[in-house]
Formats: sequence, C-alpha cells, structure tokens
Amino acid sequence: MRNRTRIIAILLFLSFVFIFLLSLQTGSADYTWQDIVDQLFDPQHPDRFILIELRLPRTMLSLLAGGVLTLSGFYMQALIKN
Repeated sequence: MRNRTRIIAILLFLSFVFIFLLSLQTGSADYTWQDIVDQLFDPQHPDRFILIELRLPRTMLSLLAGGVLTLSGFYMQALIKN
C-alpha cells in the first residue's frame, strides 16, 4: 500500500509540472519549449514580456488559489467533522 501511495504522489507531481509548463506554452501566441527557454534566459528576447509579465504570474496565481482552496476545504471538513 505504501508503494502505491508513493507512485500516486509521483504521478500527481509530474502531472502538476506538465500542466504548469503547458499553461506557459499555450495562449493566443503559442510557443515551443525552446521559445520558452529562450524567453526565460535571454533578457533581450522580444516576446519575454508575454511570458514573464503575463503568463508566469497568472499561472503562479492560479496555483496559489488552488492551494488555498484545497486548504480551506480541508479545514472546513475538519471543522464540521465530515
């Protein structure tokens, strides 16, 4: 049972990373993985603004909101002993 839990946790983490990277890649202007790496490490890249100022904060905020909603649901269930 312990190995199964570990495998599920690893799969959930890998899906989290994949969805995070996919959210950076897709949008009105689709980028390849190489474009994303170039934008992250090249300060003179013309499309760096889109990734750094728009997509990355939006993705981080959505991850933070999801985490907060998870914790609030956990505490609500603990409060009403459900």
